Amino acid sequence: MTESLFGRAGRPTPVAMPRHATGRRRSGALDARPLACRSRRRGPSPHRPGRTALLVDLENILYERGRRAPREVGAARIDAIFDVAGHADHVLVAGRLWALETHLGAFAARHVPVAVVSPAPDAADRLLGERFEFLAGRGFERFYLASRDGYFAAFAARRDTVVLSPNLRTVSGDLHRAATGVIVLDERRPADARAVRWP
Repeated sequence: MTESLFGRAGRPTPVAMPRHATGRRRSGALDARPLACRSRRRGPSPHRPGRTALLVDLENILYERGRRAPREVGAARIDAIFDVAGHADHVLVAGRLWALETHLGAFAARHVPVAVVSPAPDAADRLLGERFEFLAGRGFERFYLASRDGYFAAFAARRDTVVLSPNLRTVSGDLHRAATGVIVLDERRPADARAVRWP
């Protein structure tokens, strides 16, 4: 087991599957907004502070040097993501059909909701950005982001955000500077001295 930035044992925790709408958004992505923000954890209010979310830009994690990483490498990265952040209150994985089909078993075994997006440029980024805003407006304060894309720098600058990346070299400079810290998935270790342990 790996200790996460939360200071807890990184043990995968099943997350309740939200219902998804079936309409198509203007961005070309399926509308994966939940009708209700569910969690296995109980509390006095659905908007209680301090909750944590995990957002996964799947294709971004499955590529290396412009090519798709071998299936076993991608599977190891997915395992590392959930070892580190599997205890999050809310999880969403977004990607194109080929990426989700390749690793669907890993997500189904963890009861993790997935959203299929169109091949349109940045479709997964836009969908996850919308989810970030949706959750931030409902009391979520801390985010794990499995992506290396500078698109998310503005979001990371507004909330405590730990980036999960296969390596440090390919993380966008803007995202790296905006994030609370970076965890290198291929080594499962914090790669940034600014990474803090959240209570």
